[in-house]
Amino acid sequence: MVRKGGVRGVFAGMCAVLMVSCALAGLAMSTKGGEYVSVDLVGHEGQYEWRVLDRDLDPSTGGTFELRKPMATDGGLSFVLNDVSSGEVSDLYTVYMVWYGSLDMTGATTITAKISMTYTGEDPTLVCRNGNSPYTAWQYTDIYGNLVYYTPFVRLHFLSSTGDSWECSDYWWSSGDDGVEFAYLGFDDDKTAMSWTLTASLTDLASWSDRDGHFASAHGDVFSEALGDVREIGLSFGGGSLYANGVGVFGSESVVTFGLKSYAIA
Repeated sequence: MVRKGGVRGVFAGMCAVLMVSCALAGLAMSTKGGEYVSVDLVGHEGQYEWRVLDRDLDPSTGGTFELRKPMATDGGLSFVLNDVSSGEVSDLYTVYMVWYGSLDMTGATTITAKISMTYTGEDPTLVCRNGNSPYTAWQYTDIYGNLVYYTPFVRLHFLSSTGDSWECSDYWWSSGDDGVEFAYLGFDDDKTAMSWTLTASLTDLASWSDRDGHFASAHGDVFSEALGDVREIGLSFGGGSLYANGVGVFGSESVVTFGLKSYAIA
């Protein structure tokens, strides 16, 4: 699997879905004045909920979203990435793993998530949803004229609500260094399990970008306002220059399980 990194980008879509989802989930934990704690993965009596958001490729609808609950395993959460090898428009690519709630992150300095991935069966190929065609996984042509899959990645993400409607400046992604603020999703040779720690500084404004590709370093006031009214935090899955175009598994003989071990704001 060949990686192509260092590209900053954004994902446009799903405003209506997120508004409905957040309204249904309700408000959960609120933290202010620097009193930050780890966001519970399993939750307490249904107060906060994590969800996995998958998206299909149906061009007649522009793509529809489906929600599912991850499984609670060993103090964390996990879910199986969908098989997308059929090439059908109904194939579901995982776009987000998110926690719905209400957080005032003013004064917070860091988000840290510990994640893992395992597989059984054949050596899997992870692919991204193609933004140009609904029928093929994301590919690019290398210098030799060969079509190569973009290597999918996962990165830290949060969504705020700074007004009466969802704005592009409500969507923020960590967009910094490979292996620190995001991780390429794949398996090293002879390994069936991988783990990463993602850490993003909330004070390094050059490492955050919104849905239109604006960096927080050029819009510090907007970013600060967004931190004060966070409605959703978690992870996004993408590849190429798109941060949330979705990831799936190419190859029905592989079962890939993604795990979230911890998610902390400090």
